[in-house]
Amino acid sequence: MSAVHLIAAGALTAGLLLCGSSEAMAGESLAGFSFEPPAVAGWTGGRSEVPPGKLWLGNGTDFNYEKPQTEGAGEFASARVIRFFQPHEPRAFIAAAKMTVRLLYDRPPMKVLSFSLADDDGPGGPCLRYHVVSEAHPRAGVDRTLLLEGWTCANPDGASYIEMVAGVVAPTASAPASLPALQAAFLGSLRVTAAGAP
Repeated sequence: MSAVHLIAAGALTAGLLLCGSSEAMAGESLAGFSFEPPAVAGWTGGRSEVPPGKLWLGNGTDFNYEKPQTEGAGEFASARVIRFFQPHEPRAFIAAAKMTVRLLYDRPPMKVLSFSLADDDGPGGPCLRYHVVSEAHPRAGVDRTLLLEGWTCANPDGASYIEMVAGVVAPTASAPASLPALQAAFLGSLRVTAAGAP
């Protein structure tokens, strides 16, 4: 499971806890991908390198942002860019990714309530776009819902890929029906910009 997906799953089962500063965040560009982080008051986070040896596909950089609210509730937006050790055929990589996305959000204590996945090359490269609503019962009397949307995109040159997710964790009774505008804008800002150079 990637850090991006671990963050989403962990947010659901344990509450949000990321670290970083609340200073304005500039646009990010790395390995042929660009996006705009949430840059409004109340959001914290930033960029960090994945320690060497932690990933089996390549070297990674994480971008994690959050807006904590009450215990067990919050909003998040995260991305991970992987620079492959060896090139991958982009469409084959995306086809393989299709088989794993749902599994990440449909294991105890989580249960998928709704899920959709579609090919969408809108950002400029081969991509998957997905929507997940999962429910969790991490302990008796505590019900939370995760509303999440995300992208997995491969750079057309096969040198890198990006996973982006954004969403909300909330008590089931007050979970929103759709993604807040700020997270939708974060996901909508993704562009496959150029060759996947570092």
